[in-house]
Amino acid sequence: MDLEFQHKVKSYPLSLINGVKYDGIKNRIMLSLLQPAGTGVVGSHYLSTTTQLTFLTSEPRLAVELYQHFNLILTNRK
Repeated sequence: MDLEFQHKVKSYPLSLINGVKYDGIKNRIMLSLLQPAGTGVVGSHYLSTTTQLTFLTSEPRLAVELYQHFNLILTNRK
């Protein structure tokens, strides 16, 4: 999965993304990542000690659409 952050693309293998959660109170989407043993690097991106990517928005509709999009990708992956 390629995600663009301020015109920079970070790549995450779909096999390392194991879930998505939606927090409607904070309009927050969290992708859970499996971190490879013995490394803090996924692709070209260094992970912090947490294993989540978090997306925040002030727009509830956008948060729901983003959650649905990620959920569909994870549900349909092969």
